[in-house]
Formats: sequence, C-alpha cells, structure tokens
Amino acid sequence: INDSAFSYCSNLTIITIPYSVVSIGKSAFSCCRNLHSLVVESTNPKFFSLDGILLTKDIRSLVCCPEKNNISVYISPINITSIAQYAFYGCKHLVSITLPESVLEVGDYAFACCHSLKEMILPKSLNVIGYAAFSGCINLDSVIFPSGLRSIGPFAFSNCSKLESIEIPESLSTISDSAFVGCINLRAFHVDMNNSEFRSSKGILFNKDFSVLVCFPPKKNISFYQVPNSVATIGNLAFSHCINLKTIIVTANVTSI
Repeated sequence: INDSAFSYCSNLTIITIPYSVVSIGKSAFSCCRNLHSLVVESTNPKFFSLDGILLTKDIRSLVCCPEKNNISVYISPINITSIAQYAFYGCKHLVSITLPESVLEVGDYAFACCHSLKEMILPKSLNVIGYAAFSGCINLDSVIFPSGLRSIGPFAFSNCSKLESIEIPESLSTISDSAFVGCINLRAFHVDMNNSEFRSSKGILFNKDFSVLVCFPPKKNISFYQVPNSVATIGNLAFSHCINLKTIIVTANVTSI
C-alpha cells in the first residue's frame, strides 16, 4: 500500500488488511474522517490491529488510529519506538495518551488536530518531535518536554492556543522558527541554564549568545520592546501574533529579519 494511498477517502468506515500486505506507506490512511476501524487478518506477518488501531507486528511502530475511533484515553503498548506520521491525526475524542519509555520519535502530524487532547507528558526516551506533530491541539494546556529531547520540528505546536508556558530542557538543540507560531496565549519561555544552544530573558527565547531572537511570546503583556544590542538576527515569525506590542525598536546591529 503506497504512501497516502487512501488519504482523504472520507466515505471509508472500515478497512481490512489481508495477510498478503507486507508494506504500508507513510500516511496511507490519513484524513479518512469517517474511518473507525482497521482490521488485520491474523495471519499477516507484518501488521496487527488492537482495538481497531494499526501497529507493526514487532510492536515497534504505531501506524494509525482511525479518526472516527472513539477512544478517549489510550495507553500505548510497551516497546513502541515510533509514532508514525498522521498516526492520531484528527482523533477528536482523544483526551489523554500515555507513551512508553521506548518511544524515540513522534512523527509529522502525529497528533495534529486532536482537539480534545489536554495534557502530554512525553517519555524520557523521546529525541524528536516532527513537523506539525501537535499542531491545532486547541485544548492542550500543558506539555512537559523530557530531558533527552533534541529537536522540535516546524509548526510542531502551532496554534496550540491554550499553552501559556514552555520549559526548554538542557538537551534541546534544535527549535524550528515556526514551532510555536499561533500559540496566542503563550506568555513565557524558560530555558534550563545548562542548555548549550538557547537561553531566555524575561520570558523571551534567544539563542545562547543573544545574537538571535528566536521567539517573542505572543501574550507577553508589554506594548513597547527594544531589541537588545546583541541581536543580529530576528528569526522567522519571531513576533507573530504579538497583539499587545505597539512599538518595537530595532537597533542598527540587526542585519537579518
């Protein structure tokens, strides 16, 4: 089954995967709005389903939870190392999920548009959060990043409008410019003092030597801001959605916006 083979097939309600299918491409069943169950023949050597959710037989990858699946609380099987692209995309009933300490990567759009998801405690094993992984989780008001997290991809938490504060752990070395765009109630970033790539000042996120202003929290309650003299670059979308700001003073030291 090729990548995106059944994407946007909105009339599908159930899919049965025969024993002969040994490969399923990325996002094969994404955005199937009325899909409520994936069933796999028991003799299939590569895949199986549990409560209508598709996993690889070796229990290493969670492939797809159908959008119409009514599960609200989900505890992932142990040994899972990867949450695949679009795995829980649009699962609007999902309120809470527990991932095992084996998970290394949350794929692109994995939990995007899970409108009921409220809290996410990510496992200590996690290294990478993919593109738009939690985008549009409009009720997500708390996310705890693990101490081993290394990378947050573009738009990873975009439009998570209830997030108010972000704690950056020591291990995090890559934050894409757009990772928190549209988080309209974000008030502050707090960076572990031992982080080698980033730091925060008065809740504003900078790189370590203050030469790049990465992100200004949209909900920060000030109307006037002067960019520090040390800043040479203002990152993409750095001041996006900052509705309280009326005046920004940019110094002559800034060479890139």
